[in-house]
Amino acid sequence: MMAHFTQYIRCWFWTCTMLLVIPAAGQNTPAPSGNTANEIVEKYHGVRFQVPEGWIARKNDFGYLFGSQTMKGIMLMIPHEMNSLDAIRQEAQKGIFDEGTALNLDGTITPFGKTGVAGRYRGTMQGQQAIAYAIGLLAPQGGGVTI
Repeated sequence: MMAHFTQYIRCWFWTCTMLLVIPAAGQNTPAPSGNTANEIVEKYHGVRFQVPEGWIARKNDFGYLFGSQTMKGIMLMIPHEMNSLDAIRQEAQKGIFDEGTALNLDGTITPFGKTGVAGRYRGTMQGQQAIAYAIGLLAPQGGGVTI
């Protein structure tokens, strides 16, 4: 399942990353050197944060994958190259539709601070019910990440 999910992420999640309530599994590599075990720093994308206690961060081809052994689901942080909140908002309103995945926006896209937008999604992934919450953030120099 993770191989298909990783392929799916490459197709869409460059614009919208989600916290998905699905089992996490697969091969990953530890966060790159320069980051501590509990801190992620991505200067180009304007991100610096502490990994929550009990969670593990892994760097993948698409960004970062976070998982917990005590909480169900995964969290992703994916870079994007969009340059405005309007562009992120337009892409997020489309939902996510791919082979085995159908997630619709559940409500409206809302502001998230001064440099972000957020939305909740509901639908199915691999035939199972899934709920996702996405936050798209802009870095000062353009681009940014979605979480």
